Amino acid sequence: METARSASGLSSDSTRPRVWILREFLDQHYEAWMKAMHRGRAAQVARIRWAFKDLLDLKLSEITTGPKVKPERSPLVAAAG
Repeated sequence: METARSASGLSSDSTRPRVWILREFLDQHYEAWMKAMHRGRAAQVARIRWAFKDLLDLKLSEITTGPKVKPERSPLVAAAG
């Protein structure tokens, strides 16, 4: 039996985990969590958006497993060093 697929190619079956895009994850999940849990650090989300602006439209799985992120070239690593 074949399952229906959405425009993104993902199964419409609600048991499958959501595929997050970095921008959506920051907007819909992480920013609200930061504001609730770390009130003084909400500006950190803006820094993440700035530092990783080239990655905002990638799936989180592409960022964590793909060759696009090189820690030595990250603006956050350069600023800390």
